[in-house]
Amino acid sequence: MANVTGSSGMIRIDTSRMNEYLRPEKPKLNFFQKLGRGIGKAFSFLGPIGAAVSAIAIPGAGIPIAAGLYGLSNVSGRLTAQAEAKDAARANQSYAEAAQKPVMLPGLFEQASQAQIQTDFMVPTNMQSQTQAVIGNREASSHNMTQDFNFYN
Repeated sequence: MANVTGSSGMIRIDTSRMNEYLRPEKPKLNFFQKLGRGIGKAFSFLGPIGAAVSAIAIPGAGIPIAAGLYGLSNVSGRLTAQAEAKDAARANQSYAEAAQKPVMLPGLFEQASQAQIQTDFMVPTNMQSQTQAVIGNREASSHNMTQDFNFYN
């Protein structure tokens, strides 16, 4: 994330929220899975209401219809909860797999190669000289830190 601060022409790159962008995306559901979960949630909520209304509104056959609607709403609620639990387990598994992969950031004695730092970050043309100066200062500072490093301090 790059933020332009003030009118001084300085660019600040904010890496404080980097961990929010390193986690994988949740597995995508197809259209029918989304439709099924939506209908299941709706019917598990509206089923008991419909059962109560049909028991009163339909004389004679209202009680068996109400019992059927209530049972179907319980089944749809249970199946929807199972499907969502499977989705959550699959998401947790993908998060666990991604957590095993290391995230490489250049440290004190490591130098990033040009291949490692290629990004889609674009600098406005009027700020290219300042950006090159910042990159040059960073590389010089990193080089000085490695040259002046003392194990006994």
